[in-house]
Amino acid sequence: MKKILLIVSFSFSMLFALSVNDAFKKSYVFEKSYKYSDAIKVLMPIYKQNKNAYFINLRLGWLFALNKDYSSAIEHYKKALITKPNSIEAHLGLIKSYLALQQLDNAIRTANIILKTDKFNYYGNYYLILALIQKKEYKQALKLSKKMLSLYPSDLLYLEQLAKIYTVVNQAQAIKVYKYILTINPNSISAKNYINRYKYHIR
Repeated sequence: MKKILLIVSFSFSMLFALSVNDAFKKSYVFEKSYKYSDAIKVLMPIYKQNKNAYFINLRLGWLFALNKDYSSAIEHYKKALITKPNSIEAHLGLIKSYLALQQLDNAIRTANIILKTDKFNYYGNYYLILALIQKKEYKQALKLSKKMLSLYPSDLLYLEQLAKIYTVVNQAQAIKVYKYILTINPNSISAKNYINRYKYHIR
């Protein structure tokens, strides 16, 4: 009898594992086709069977964010963090959703959690700078931008943020940074537009 129960239990576990793998596989196919609602829907039966599992919540957070349902994304990222409180990837997803909802204080607080673990985390610093710029806290945003550009001197994402800060606090420096950006990326529209506007205003 015990052997029969073990065989049944093992068979059920195997079938469940296959159904989980199949559901995730389908969700990736739907995501690739931009069918985010369908990608979410196919995972929901799996989620209902294990609402505390880390990866299902991480995956749903990602998909809800792609579907622009940021409140649901935040809910699932938070659930993922209950299971794995040190997860940087879950914190990053949370920050992006906070930024999308203009919950800047929450975004800043979450970014600082990441930076306590990883001071030079690329996206942790980047999203923190975005939030600080939106809050017009340019001094701190400038400090962080310079810190990261000391590590990534030709990084366009950070150079764009540095230039954006300088357009507010130091236009001459903004021109220099945008010219440097054009050296790296001659097709930069933002750099060309700002330099052209600046030339027009000083005529």
